Amino acid sequence: MVGESGVDNDDVTLATVDVAGSKATKVKKQKKKSDKNVKGQKDASNGGSDNVVTLPTDSENEGENLPEKPITSKKKSKKVKDARNKVRNATSTFNAAKQREKGTISSKKKKKGKLVEIKESPVVFTYNGIDTSNDGTNNEVTSPNDINNNEVTSPNDINNNEVTSPNDVDSLEDTSPNPLSSAKNPTPKKPAFKKPAKPHIIFVIADDLGYNDIGYHTRGTGSVVDTPIINDLALSGVRLENYYVQPVCTPTRASLMTGRYPIRMGLQHGNIRQADPNCLPLDETTLPDKLRDLGYATHAVGKWHLGFSSPKCLPTQRGFDSYLGLIIGSAGHYNYTKKGRALYSNESVEWNHTGKYSTELYTEHAVDIIRKHDRSVPLFLYLSYQAVHSPIECPDVYQRRYKDKYPDLWRVESRSLSGRLKYLGLLESVDVGLGNLTQVLKNTRMWEDTVLVFTSDNGGRNNLFASNWPLRGEKNTLFEGGIKGSAFVSSPLLPPDVIGTVQTGLMHVSDWFPTLVEGVAGGVAETRLPLDGLNMWPTIAEGLPSPRWEILHNIDHMKYMRRPDKPLPPTPYPHNQWILYDYIPFYPRTYAAIRYDNWKLITGIENIEYSGWVPPEESFKQPIPMETVDNLGIYVRLYDITKDPEERDNIALSNRHIVFKLLHRLAHHNEHVVIPEHLYNDPAAIRAKETPEGISWNPWRS
Repeated sequence: MVGESGVDNDDVTLATVDVAGSKATKVKKQKKKSDKNVKGQKDASNGGSDNVVTLPTDSENEGENLPEKPITSKKKSKKVKDARNKVRNATSTFNAAKQREKGTISSKKKKKGKLVEIKESPVVFTYNGIDTSNDGTNNEVTSPNDINNNEVTSPNDINNNEVTSPNDVDSLEDTSPNPLSSAKNPTPKKPAFKKPAKPHIIFVIADDLGYNDIGYHTRGTGSVVDTPIINDLALSGVRLENYYVQPVCTPTRASLMTGRYPIRMGLQHGNIRQADPNCLPLDETTLPDKLRDLGYATHAVGKWHLGFSSPKCLPTQRGFDSYLGLIIGSAGHYNYTKKGRALYSNESVEWNHTGKYSTELYTEHAVDIIRKHDRSVPLFLYLSYQAVHSPIECPDVYQRRYKDKYPDLWRVESRSLSGRLKYLGLLESVDVGLGNLTQVLKNTRMWEDTVLVFTSDNGGRNNLFASNWPLRGEKNTLFEGGIKGSAFVSSPLLPPDVIGTVQTGLMHVSDWFPTLVEGVAGGVAETRLPLDGLNMWPTIAEGLPSPRWEILHNIDHMKYMRRPDKPLPPTPYPHNQWILYDYIPFYPRTYAAIRYDNWKLITGIENIEYSGWVPPEESFKQPIPMETVDNLGIYVRLYDITKDPEERDNIALSNRHIVFKLLHRLAHHNEHVVIPEHLYNDPAAIRAKETPEGISWNPWRS
């Protein structure tokens, strides 16, 4: 408490700071009585003189010396108070200067954590205190919300200010005088932080991620998956639980980049292979094209998989300012090779980084982009991880948490469990990478103006240790396990009333194009070609109903194709009587699927090997084969996804009017189908692999 005289009644510690920068010394002032008792009081040991308080000199700062004579108690209050405030300011600024010089911020409390606060380039990655880059640095961050070691009470309570003492948080734009500096040469004020005119956009893709391989989806499924960073971001944002992608990588990425269904680009049949003379059509306007026109800096990191047969197909020719990543669909996570080197830097093969784990390489490069970025310019960063795509390989350090948490589980001799553990390590590396990414956004004060999107590109591969349970099917099928994506939006810009909510309105990956261009960046999404995507930002940010009522999952005339002029003979399965109708709007043996409100229609024959229900390996539950529910020879399947999300009850025969309505819708979309071209290995691509540096994948067309 402070008495009427202005002197603290409690013991007060004053710090004396040497103006040359020496260490502060402490002078402890004795406890004082009230002003009435102090007046006229004499110190017997001082021969009757007033009590004396020694004050720090500040002649260099103020241009005058403090009085040498004793200060009477009457004048003492104001002098002590002024000196006390001056010294506290000096101490605070001095500590801040030391912390900035070291590049660290003091912390009131330290906790165990697994992320690294990234300070200097190159980035250091640790996992549970283990440095995976072997440079000896081990700075701990407790969570993606622990900014500069300050405790944050909620995911949206983001405080990126520098801490000058454990109990004193000052603004980064502190414009108060610096007592340590000369009055003639004051420290210049820091320029005020200029916010970007539009939000930064960070778009993250996890490759081949199983629906059940994300922490907030695993409850009650028998899975041990835990993704704490992803969970924190998702639960502090908006989760999209009626969101769909395409069955495989290339079609999903094409739809994302253009806002259009793959059937319009001839990319609906499957992935672009290494020697395939095909790429994202050059007449398509891409998402980075649009955002760059709106003033965004655009950078791509990670997997491309939209073709490279011509230099015009490369990312830096399709709207991105820079690119580092894998140009093909898959390769080793350490050597970036699949029958040839495929790691690219901008428009040429990158021969460095061999032995650097892909998730760490991509995260490190993304972090470097963020650290060097001018915060006043809006940033679009497209980060497309190779993980958790095969090959199933990763540093052992990322498997350690699961080994330690479930030691008995992995002692069971099983190839499947061994592979599952490595898969979980791949997933853990993505989680840690995302934590490092969001941490540097917060450290650079960009997070407060950022919209982060996370999505999978298709379902996981059950035979490669992923889990889509309890959904049916997997990657490369039109069942829910192949096309239902895991996605969320996390941002401090979201209104408080939608934070932590689940959005169940229909949404498709093509919707990101208009959602980001119009909803987030405030531009116009319209291109010279018709869009299929819709602006979902009002649905995400305001909780309004989804404007989408239909999704064309795919139409692929080439998959499992048999000649239409040779229909199958009648079969004992009544479901196959659809092909014998005199009039039917859409040929039911064509491999296709469409969603209309709660109804989902699948036509054609699915691959029996990939169409069952497969629980996670660690649950020790038995898979449910497809033939136990329905038969491979069925051409028409109708499901009420709202009531039957696992697609166990085919109700086509009892709802023929719904079937015919959806067949008409498929016929409508079929009018816009572009037949895929160039689905072959071009010999010229193989010849172009020979280079003086080594075997690599290079563009071979003009």
